[in-house]
This record gives sequence, C-alpha cells and structure tokens, in this order.
Amino acid sequence: MRVRRIVGVVPVLLAGLLLGPASAAADPQPGQPAAGPPPAGQPPAGQGAAEHAPIAVRTGGHGDFGRVVFDLPAGATWRTGRDGDTLTVRFSGGGGIAPTAATTRNVHAIAPVPGGAVLTLAAGAHARAWRLGSRLVVDVFDPAGHAATPAAAPSAVAATMPHRPAPARQPVAPKAAPVAAAKPPAAGPGDAAIAAAARARAIAAVNALADTPPPPTPLAPKLPAPTPLAPTPPTMTPAPLTPVQATAPTPTAGTLALAAQAAAPHAVTLPFAAGTGAAAFRRGEGAVVVFDEQRPVDLAPLRGDPVFGAATIALLPAATLLRLPLGPGEAVRLSRVPAGWTVAVLAAGGRAPTPIRPEFDAGRLRLPAAAPGLVISVPDPLTGGTLLVGTQKSPGQGVPVDRRAPEFVLLPTWQGVAVAPASDALTLRPAREGFVLSADAQRTLALSVPNAAALAAADAHALSRRFDFPDLPVAGLLRRAQAAIATAAATPPQARGPKRLEVGQALLALGMGAEAQAVLRLAATDDGRMVDDPDQIGLSAIAAMLAGRPAESDGIEDPRLDGTDEVALWRAVRTAQHEEGSPAAAPVFAATINLLLSYPKPLRDHLLPLAAETMALGGERKAAARLLAARKDDPSLLLAAGLLAEANGDTKAALAVYDRAAQSGDRLVRARAAFRAVQLRVADGALAPAKAADALDRQIYAWRGDGRELKVRLRTAELRADGGDPRRALALLRETARVYPADAPAIHARLEQTFAAALAHEAKNPLPPLELVALAEENADLIPAGEAGRALAGHLADRLVALDLPGRALPVLQKLADATPPGDARSELGAKLASVRLRQGDAAGALASLAATLGVGRMKPALLERRTLIYARAAAAAGQLPQAVQALTALDTAPGDELRATLLEQARQWPGAEAALLAWTARVVPSEGMLTAVQATALLRLASAAAQAGDEAMLARLFSHDLPRIPPGNLADMFRLITAGPVQAVSDLGRAEQETKLASRIPDALKSLTSEVNPVGPAR
Repeated sequence: MRVRRIVGVVPVLLAGLLLGPASAAADPQPGQPAAGPPPAGQPPAGQGAAEHAPIAVRTGGHGDFGRVVFDLPAGATWRTGRDGDTLTVRFSGGGGIAPTAATTRNVHAIAPVPGGAVLTLAAGAHARAWRLGSRLVVDVFDPAGHAATPAAAPSAVAATMPHRPAPARQPVAPKAAPVAAAKPPAAGPGDAAIAAAARARAIAAVNALADTPPPPTPLAPKLPAPTPLAPTPPTMTPAPLTPVQATAPTPTAGTLALAAQAAAPHAVTLPFAAGTGAAAFRRGEGAVVVFDEQRPVDLAPLRGDPVFGAATIALLPAATLLRLPLGPGEAVRLSRVPAGWTVAVLAAGGRAPTPIRPEFDAGRLRLPAAAPGLVISVPDPLTGGTLLVGTQKSPGQGVPVDRRAPEFVLLPTWQGVAVAPASDALTLRPAREGFVLSADAQRTLALSVPNAAALAAADAHALSRRFDFPDLPVAGLLRRAQAAIATAAATPPQARGPKRLEVGQALLALGMGAEAQAVLRLAATDDGRMVDDPDQIGLSAIAAMLAGRPAESDGIEDPRLDGTDEVALWRAVRTAQHEEGSPAAAPVFAATINLLLSYPKPLRDHLLPLAAETMALGGERKAAARLLAARKDDPSLLLAAGLLAEANGDTKAALAVYDRAAQSGDRLVRARAAFRAVQLRVADGALAPAKAADALDRQIYAWRGDGRELKVRLRTAELRADGGDPRRALALLRETARVYPADAPAIHARLEQTFAAALAHEAKNPLPPLELVALAEENADLIPAGEAGRALAGHLADRLVALDLPGRALPVLQKLADATPPGDARSELGAKLASVRLRQGDAAGALASLAATLGVGRMKPALLERRTLIYARAAAAAGQLPQAVQALTALDTAPGDELRATLLEQARQWPGAEAALLAWTARVVPSEGMLTAVQATALLRLASAAAQAGDEAMLARLFSHDLPRIPPGNLADMFRLITAGPVQAVSDLGRAEQETKLASRIPDALKSLTSEVNPVGPAR
C-alpha cells in the first residue's frame, strides 16, 4: 500500500516541480531569489500590487502542432477570438503578457496587447485552447493536408497479446493490484520496477507540456494498466486502439442545411465487439463514454495527442468507461465502424442527434430508442453518486435537454440515456422499444404534465442556430434587454457595435422589430465595421420582417449567412410575407417548425400563424395538421385551421371556422376571415357575384394601406363586372389606381380588360341605351391602340348610332375620338363621327372630324376607302365638287367611280358622269355573256348619261353590243328606247310608234325596277 501511494504521488510532485509557476519554469535572473510563500500579512500573488503582473509565456513544438502555455494568476479567466490567421487571447482577472520573441510550430509571432495577447498563426492552421490547472494551453495544429508526425504505435505487449474473453468473476485478494499485460522478461515485479514506471509516467506527463518534444520512453511496455474500479481477473490483455483523423462531412446543398456540421479534427477508434452498445454524455468539464463490454484498452499510443492525451480508461464489472476532458465549445460524436466504436471530438453547435423524447405512461417514463443495449451503473464523476446509463447498439439518438423531476434528473446525452436518480427506488431497464424508468411496485413516478416548451426545445436541438433567441419568460427577456442596453451604454463609443448587436437580439426576442431595427441601424451608422457584418445584416433583415417591412429584408439572403437551419427559417418567413401560401416556403416551415416552437413567446406568437397558414396553403397539409393538433387551444391559429379545412376540401368546416374567425378581436384576422368566407361561398355557388361584391365592398375599409386592401378592391371590381355592373366595377378600379399609384399600370391594364369584356358582353346582352351612353362617355380613354382598339371603337360607335340618338351619340363619339391614341382606331372613330355629322347636315363638321382624325403612317385600304367616300360626300355637300371628284379619281376603286358618277349626275355634268360610269361599268359589268339585272341597270345609267351628253357613238355601241345580252323585260325595253337611233325615214315610223308606247310605260317600269334591282355601291 505504501508503494502504491508513492506511485500515485510521484507524478504529481514531478509535474509540479517542472510545470510550476512561471517564476519556477522560466530561467531566473542572477541574484533573483526563488519564489516562496508570501510573508504573513502580505496578499497572495495575483492580488494587490501584483494584480497586473505580466503573465509568463512558454512555447514548444510537438510533431504536428505547436504549443503556447500561459501561466495564469489565481482567479483569472480567458476567452479567445479568431480573425483569419490571427488568434486573440483576452484575460480577465490578470494582466497582459510581457513582450516576447518566442515562436513555435505554426505560430509566427506572439504580441502583447492590453489585457491579452495576439498570436499570428500559419496560414490555414487551426488552434485549440484548453485549461490545465492554472495554465491556459493553446495548441496550434498543422493546416489540412500538411504532413504530420505519425501517431505513436501501440506497445509491443498490446500489439502481440491476443484478447481473450473475460472469465467468470472471481474473488481477488485485496492487496493484489491487477495488471493489464504480462510482465516483460527483463523486468521484475519489485519496487525498483514500479518506481521506474512511475518515473516514466511523470516524464510523459511533463513532456506533454514541455518546451521540447517528448523523448523515447523505453519503459512504456512496463506501465501498469489503468486501475479498474472493481476487481477483475488478472488475465485480461489490453486491446490495441487505432487513432484516426476524422474527415469533415460535406454540408448538404439547398435552401434548408439540415446536415450542416462542423469538422471533427480528432477521432479514435476503440476495439469493441459488433454487439457492444455505447452511450456518451457530458458531466462537468469532461465527457463520459460508456461501452457495455468490459475490455481493457491501452491509451499509451495517444499520450502526445492534444485531444485524447488526457483521456482515461476505467473498467467496470460489465462495462468500459472512457473519460475525456472537453472544452466548453466541444462535443462528442460516436459512430460505428467494423473495428469497433469511433469517438470523435468536434465543435458543438453542429447537427445534433435525433432526439429521444420521453413519454409518460401510467407513472413510468418511457424513453423510445432504437437498438437499446444494456443499463450500466456508472459512478458520477461530478457528485460521487450513481448514474444509470442506457447504451445503444447503433448511433444517432440522444437526449437533447435535461428534464428534472423530484425523483430523478434525465441528463442530456450525445447518445443513449443517462439518469441521475435521487430516489433509491428507481430502476432503468431496457425494453423492446427503448428504455423504461420506473419506481418499485408500491409507488409511481412523480411526473408532471408534458411541458410543450421542453418538448419543443428537445425537438429543436437537432436544428442548427445562428442567433440567440432564448425561450425565457417575458420578465426574463425584459431583464435581458435592459442589461444589454446598460452594457452597451457603459461601453466606450468605438466598441459599442457588438454590444448593440446584443441589444438588437434581445429586442427581437421580445418581438420588438421596429425598435431592434432602429438600434441595429444606429450600430451600423456609428461603427462602419458593422455595415458589412453578416450578423448585423441578418438581424436587421429579421427586424424588418417583424416590423412588417418585408421590402427591407433582402439582407437575410446574404450568402455569408448560409449553413444553418435558423437562417433557412427566416428566409422562408421572408418568402411567405411576399407570397401568401408560398409553396417554396411551406416545406422549409415543415422542416424547421420545431425550431420556431423553441423561440420565446413574443417571437413565436408573431411567426407561428404565418408558418401554419403557409403550410396549409403551400402543400404541407400534414405538417400543418400536426401543428394544429398539438396547439388546439391557440386562438392565433384559428384562421390556419380554416385554411387547412378548405385545402382538404371540407367547405362546411372551413366556412364555420371563417365565420367564427370573422368575429375575432384581431382586425387582421377578422378581415382575412371575412374575405376568405366570401371567396369560398362564391366558389361553392352559394353566393351570387353581385351579392358577393356587396359583401366585399363593406370589407374594403376593414384593413387599410397594404396589399390586402388592394387585393380586396380588385376582387370586388371583378365580381361587380361578373354581376353585370361594369360601370361600378370600372369606377372602383379608377379609384384604386389613384389610391395605389405604384400599381397604376397593372390596374390600368385591368381597366382595359374590364371595359372590353363589358362591351363584348353588351353585344350579346344589350345594355339600356342610357347605360351604354354613360359607360362609353365615362371610359372613352380605355380604347386601346391597334386592331383591337379599332374593332372596339367601331362596335361602340355602331351601337351608339343605332340607338338613333345622334344628339347623345355625337358628344360620346367626339370624346372617344379625342381620348383614343393616333392610329387606325382613331381614324375609324373619325369616320363614324363624320358620317353622323353628315347625316345631321353638318358637312363642315364632317370635314373637320376627318381632318382631326387623320392616321399616322400608312392607313389600311378599306379604312382609307371609307374615309375618302365620306369626304367626297361632305365636300360635295359643302360646294367643293372638284375636290371631291379629284379625291375619288385618285382613289381609283369601283365604289369611288360610282360615287363620282352619282355626284356628277346630281350636278348634271353629263360628260363627266358618262366617263365615271364608263369606268365603273368596266369594273362591274362583264364584256361578254348575259347580264344580271344589276349589271343591266349599270349599263342603263351609262346609256342615260351618254344620251344626255349626246354621245351617239356610245349609244350605238351599247345598242348593238349590249342590248342582246339583256334579258327581255322592262330593263331591255327601256335600254332599247334610250339607245335606239333617231327617226329618219318613213320606214322608222313603226319603231317610233313602239318607242312611244314604251315611254308611256316608263313610270311603271321604274317602280318594278326599284323592287327588282339591288343597286351597286352606296345608296344615292
């Protein structure tokens, strides 16, 4: 026993001598007295006058990393910050460091700054800071891909001795110390060998922090195995372990990064059988990893490792215990490989394991877990009590947050379950579906009703965060905000930027978006460094969303914010605010809803209705149903319940919910519910468009000033038009364009569509005359340019003229013409207007209308011909016959020739009339064959003009060539009468008698011609 005490004390004494205070480790100056205890009455070192004494710094190189050691005074704390290749170390409760030129591997320079030090690192190097007693140790590792010193090989004994299964437990003499390996041939079991082994252990511990790499240790095979916590057979042989370098997992691509995880710089594989279960959790300042198989593991190859060098193995009767010191920002991840279990140390905050959610069942606590292993009783390193640990044979599940009850504490784990019992009556046992925690048969567990906040926090633990929105009571959030404001106010002006970010986060947790946005804007204004800070940009975007200003939230899309589920959630919020029921945002809400539920109540209440409604409308109905089922009593989700019922096709249930929500005290919910109810009733056929328009018209002023009012206005106008009231629909659209000038172009396009649809509907279902006149007069400016506008204007003009109300039609047509842009539509309206004026006897007005509506560019031939004919009639009526004849001659068409002949006939200018008729008949009368009545009438007019002009040659040609082609009848008789030659001899007396008889029948013949002949061209 005395020897064992010496063995345990010697390493501590040696380490204290070689790694003691800075005054003992550094080379003392000549004449400087050795450090000793302070005299009586003098304050201890690190207090009083020595409070700001420089902190000693030492450096050393170790294979693939360099080490910097700071000897901290008593009570000092530290924190680090990384910026590129610069690592800043700040001390509180101690002074700075003295200037030094010391460097080491991967550390180019160490510079003092007030209250700390700045280390300039090699490019790409990564650092790990940890504490050992009163020392701060900073290890700086080679960049990725840099050749590193190979890890130490396992000892010869561990590599050559095969592992044998443990026999049945046997009693062991109290004084017999168990060993882990067979004794080497050259060494004896005496005290000298034990002392040498202790000395080697102390040297190895010192070399881990010394200024030079550790020398070879030939006595390593003689080291005793780790002292087991319970008697074990002495025949156990330590199994070798395999150090490995873990590879960082590749983050998953996409809007939602659920697999994003920090790299694990160190990992080690421990050899265990395939069916061995494992559990891992933090306890105090270290990690505890439990394997439900007893197997000694030699950790000698890891003595120089910066992460696993301080790990220890302890053997339990049916388990192996690995204890590992961890920094505050580190976590452990277990993974199964064919060789055993791999233990990796990585940065905390990555993807957490799938949560094990406790379930309450008849006074028992059920812990559903996949592949449950055994339950191991483990000594609690923190309290000295007992922990009940349940292992799992497959990785990936853990308890994310602790749960406390009067009889136990369920600890957070990285894998498996761990229970700290407060009652001796508790038992934890494995079951088919996981583990069951229960009391004895006489009692049940004192379990509370499941806490929704705790469950949400547990479920959200697997999702990655970027910002700090803790789920605290409102009073706690207020105190947090007040403390942040006071801290920022007490900070020097040039250092307030980061503190103001903390104020902004505290205000956002309270749901105070506008206030947080003002604080964050002030931070960026007063500190230019904050302008490009990604956290400031992201928080400002979140504040804008909470303040109802989604147009100012573009900053959340900054690519520097990628990689966390929380940022994906806020991007979905922005998308949903821009597009109601966005199908792009709904899946993101479904995946991150647990994170939203873990937010503080003010923030959660603001976002939860938006998420639920978006999922209901965006295709994630199952996720929305789960949320609504879990929060049945949340009144803010009432509208979401109606949307979900509508999406599921349950119209009756949806209308019942909408009608109930329409009585809500929330103005926005009330307005939205009323609008949705009207929409659904119209779609279901239960409400006519006119009645629906009346109902929505009353809702226009229920919510003012944003896109919701615009949506209600447009839908009301649409229902007015569908209900047969286009005038009120157009009037509402014009008012909406004035209220929303930014949307005026889109509203004007809707005005044109509504006006065109109204006229098209009027063609099938004519409006009352005065209603049509008013519709045209109020909306003359809505006739578009182009062919569509020309057709629309023509139809409207025809309808107005057909009303036989020229006095009402003329002002409307004039307004239409004035409002229509230059083009064919305007020229068409001008022709209609001139025609109406000409019928009213206003030839000058007709000419003015034609002149005012001249087209730009080339006019369509049909429109040009119609306008020319109207112009010729108006000009002739105004006494401008030469201009009319000239225009018709230039037109050179059959209708133009006929009108020219008509005008000249009316003016009794027979030679000109004969020429015009000759040109016209050449176009409409064939040169050979029998003629129709219409064609014969045209030749009759030509013959009459030729007779009036005294053109005997033309009459003779018509008599000889065309008379035989005219069918017998009145036309033929009249044509013969006009074209026959004069009476010149006695032989012509008989013909003269016949002509006299024909002349007496001319009035009757003309009457018959009127009923038989359809004149060619416009009426005369």
